[in-house]
Amino acid sequence: MSSKREPHTANIPPEQLQIVARRLGQAVRQARQELGLTQTQLAAGVVSKSFISQVENGAALPSLPVVLHLAEQLQLSLDQLFGLGRYSPSRPRRRRSRGLGGRGSGSRPGPQPR
Repeated sequence: MSSKREPHTANIPPEQLQIVARRLGQAVRQARQELGLTQTQLAAGVVSKSFISQVENGAALPSLPVVLHLAEQLQLSLDQLFGLGRYSPSRPRRRRSRGLGGRGSGSRPGPQPR
């Protein structure tokens, strides 16, 4: 008896994986283009530009940490990334600023200290 473990996808039919990969790829490409990001910018040192291209073309399924990176960079929920949530491409989305606060930095006004 072998102690080698099978991948977790072993029980998922290949056609189901292809559907998931296509949905994810379409969502990634559409959101990336709407935000005006290049594949290199989206990869952001986490994965290669080539891997982003493979994901967008439905040829690769990223790991969970990479999916979380993509969701954050594309400002999408996991439901939206996998085609499960309501996503309206006409809904304007703004790229978050990485400022430290103040007007236009993406920070929400909160209670003021007294």
